[in-house]
Amino acid sequence: MRGFSLIELLIVITVLGVLGVVVSQSILVSIRTTNKTNSTISVREDVAQTVETMERRLLNAKSLDSACTDSAQSLAYTDQDGMPHEFSCAQVGVDGHIAIDGSRVTRDDVSITKCSFACSQPGFRVAPVITVNVAAESSREGIEGSEIELTSTVQLRALEQ
Repeated sequence: MRGFSLIELLIVITVLGVLGVVVSQSILVSIRTTNKTNSTISVREDVAQTVETMERRLLNAKSLDSACTDSAQSLAYTDQDGMPHEFSCAQVGVDGHIAIDGSRVTRDDVSITKCSFACSQPGFRVAPVITVNVAAESSREGIEGSEIELTSTVQLRALEQ
């Protein structure tokens, strides 16, 4: 007898089908993981760059114009040239972003989910310490779980007493 029986062909087709499903699922999981990782890296870089900009500006602040509180959504200061500036957490949540002097500095595809500025005065004639706390996630469609949280502490150094 030559050739293959119908049963043998059906078994081969079934095995190849199962193998195809397993391979395609592993490829899809790999692509999703890569997209999530890239998104998380992108969000972290954007938030880190924004916080570093705030740190640099605060380090050379001439005066702090906001009251030192435990947690605030904005922070006003005067730079070394006497110009007033403000950091603010705008629309925290779905389309949340960080703004400097009213201009958005975080990218459009990054959503700030938590943002606060805390100020503490460690002692008399000692410059305040500002703590910036930011949580963000990707606002791109189909990218879940790319949340990051970043906290930074800055001791103001050029503050007028």
